[in-house]
Amino acid sequence: MMDHKNKPPLKKNKAIDRQRALKPKRRRDFSAIFKLTNLLGSAFLKFAYLVFGLILISLLFISGYEFLQQSPYVKLQNIAVSGINPELKRELLEAAQLNSETSLLSINLDQVKRTMEANPWIRSVELEKQYPHTLIIRAEEQKARAIIFQERFQYINQYGEVFKEVGPQEPLDYPVITGAALKAENGASPFLRAMNVLEVLENEKSPWSLRDLAELHFQEQGNIVLYFCSLPVAIEVRENDLSAKLDELKKVVAHLKKSGQWILVRKIDLNYIEGIVVSYKKVKQPSLMKG
Repeated sequence: MMDHKNKPPLKKNKAIDRQRALKPKRRRDFSAIFKLTNLLGSAFLKFAYLVFGLILISLLFISGYEFLQQSPYVKLQNIAVSGINPELKRELLEAAQLNSETSLLSINLDQVKRTMEANPWIRSVELEKQYPHTLIIRAEEQKARAIIFQERFQYINQYGEVFKEVGPQEPLDYPVITGAALKAENGASPFLRAMNVLEVLENEKSPWSLRDLAELHFQEQGNIVLYFCSLPVAIEVRENDLSAKLDELKKVVAHLKKSGQWILVRKIDLNYIEGIVVSYKKVKQPSLMKG
């Protein structure tokens, strides 16, 4: 016999099925996804248009720049150079490869400046473009004032800067600066002290002129010794006192020459408060012959 206790309640199941049939089914809402997709697509198109526009502008700019470089309207026709001699001017223009075929627009001023200042006879260069056809070059030429020997002979300019080794065919008619006591003071160039001494003699006439000075020797405690080409004596003075004692030195030398003692003089020392001390050469006394 069938067990009525395990038999499913048919009426209850039918009621549940009826409720499910009457209840509306929920549909998934994809509108948000569609909106996000449209937004992303629009942003991508805008970005693509932007990139395309930038590429187009860049191509137009490059094409225009290349056209201007070849254009005769910006060709280098005038080069105005000041501050240097013609021979040095020619060397600089050749080194920088500047000529009438050069486009003023294509000139790299920093590169040209470095190239020109690599020449040891050039201290500094300033460049300026003046469109459409002119390049202005303001150069400062190195002026040798003296020669220093430090394992090799080198030129020193008016600022006390060593700027070049003396070449085989280059002039040597400059004062030679010597002395281990030549040291820097307060961070300044040690050779600037020598330039201050040379400045005192710059406007003097022979035999005290700068061209007549053969050697400038620095001693300890600020003393210097001057050797002139036409004065075969050593002249010792403190470097800060040379300007004040130069006139007195001239009078002493004139007196020694007039008195005939000049050929016996070995050194003139100006470092005494009481006056000037003149040292004479030792003269060998003739021996007496016994009869």
